[in-house]
Amino acid sequence: MSKNSIFLDAESFEKSFSLKIEPKLKSKEKIFLDKLIKKISINSHIAFFSLGELYGIYKSKDILEIKKNILRLSKKKMFFTLINLEKETIQGEFYLLNSIYLKNDGVYVTPPLELIYSLDKKSIFHRIDLSTFIRFKEKHTFNFYPKIIENYDSKKFEYNITQLKEILGVEDDYYERFYDFEKNIIKPIINDINKSSKIHIHYEKIKNGQGKTNKITCLKFSFIDSEKDEILKNTNITIHSIKNKIHDIPKISKLIESSLDEGEPQIILKLIDKIKLNFAPPIDVFLEAALKSHYRLKDETVKIIDISENFTSCFKIEGRLYKELSIFNFSYNYYFLKELQHLRMNGIFNYNIFPWKIKVRFNSKEKSSIKIYMNLKEEV
Repeated sequence: MSKNSIFLDAESFEKSFSLKIEPKLKSKEKIFLDKLIKKISINSHIAFFSLGELYGIYKSKDILEIKKNILRLSKKKMFFTLINLEKETIQGEFYLLNSIYLKNDGVYVTPPLELIYSLDKKSIFHRIDLSTFIRFKEKHTFNFYPKIIENYDSKKFEYNITQLKEILGVEDDYYERFYDFEKNIIKPIINDINKSSKIHIHYEKIKNGQGKTNKITCLKFSFIDSEKDEILKNTNITIHSIKNKIHDIPKISKLIESSLDEGEPQIILKLIDKIKLNFAPPIDVFLEAALKSHYRLKDETVKIIDISENFTSCFKIEGRLYKELSIFNFSYNYYFLKELQHLRMNGIFNYNIFPWKIKVRFNSKEKSSIKIYMNLKEEV
């Protein structure tokens, strides 16, 4: 992905935007698109739907009709308007499906680039949360939800009734009674957002006085991001459990929060627990190295250093090894120094004493390698 791409450069845009889908999505089309987004990734753009999956989505075994429905979906578009920091208005549109390959055993689908890039946290389409917009049922939600994104940092905003009607695209002389406006417009929007997104929102009615009959003139909205709220909760619980083992609490807290936001919480919390149990304090440097690795739940080791470079002499690769190990306050012992002799003689060094596993290969004519792992469980 190009760094200059409009799809990536979220920081170059204001938080103000608008979206709409035409023609309107049907419920089964929303289910199909939701499953499509869950099947793809930044590195894997093609999704396969088996016949069984398609039967389940469309509640039918008429494969010809199902394929017609998918082809109809491919003709529907999302329209967007963005404003960059130079106050330029950028308008665009894209089909909700990019390509379709119909086979006897199912369907292969490629989504548009905008949906693919919405999975990247650097993308403007991730910020505006395309996958959430697809789930909405109420047409007025499309106009209201951008205000949540615009006010995401403060988690609150307010508008008078006239402003609110203008934002939602409701004529000012419609629903003159607030009761009707609330019942037919506001409550359906709030229910739609709370059911279809990670946001939980509620509102407070503000009157132009204290009397029971005084007119409601304004609505105050406040919301929480349930996913973010859970991340902060897990971060605080984790930090509390390791606060006596870490030196820089603010730095590690921010690192854990970021890791939980980007990865699977179960995996991250398991990794932290293993570091806490098996490493002597302070464990800051071990946590930082481990959380930046590609750790899987089944792993018992974490690769923290992976170097592949040209070294002109054995002494230079030894110097680099010492430099990397110094970050972890590594304690050298007789066995380590004895094994290092093998590197000088035949270009190979293997060291495996808990919690370390170190592998070095030296070749003056090709690239040499240094790999350092942390064992997360001591072998019995």
